[in-house]
Amino acid sequence: MIVTQLRLMGKQKTVTGNYNGEIYFLDYKNVIYFDTTDRKTFIYTADRVYETSLKLYQLEDMLKDTSFIRVSKSMILNIRKINSIGHTFSGKMIATLENGEKAEISRNYVPLLKEKLGI
Repeated sequence: MIVTQLRLMGKQKTVTGNYNGEIYFLDYKNVIYFDTTDRKTFIYTADRVYETSLKLYQLEDMLKDTSFIRVSKSMILNIRKINSIGHTFSGKMIATLENGEKAEISRNYVPLLKEKLGI
């Protein structure tokens, strides 16, 4: 079994992820977002998608007081990787990320996002 965990290495926070059977140590500043699909948690960077055994609630707890914020039931987003934000008619927001992907921010998390961004 591959053990994947978030850990502190000195002052630098890293997260470990599995890609093609190998474990990588990723600086959390390079992570665009974490997402859960089919009970699996994935780490998205600019060039790859890694899998981690951590649950989103564990990541959320470990990444508090950083640039990461929960934006939906299944996603934690690095707000430093947002290029732009727009509103939808239903009260949700859509963030365009630096990799070109769009992330939907659930209505429940919009106030928290605005607070974190200072808007």
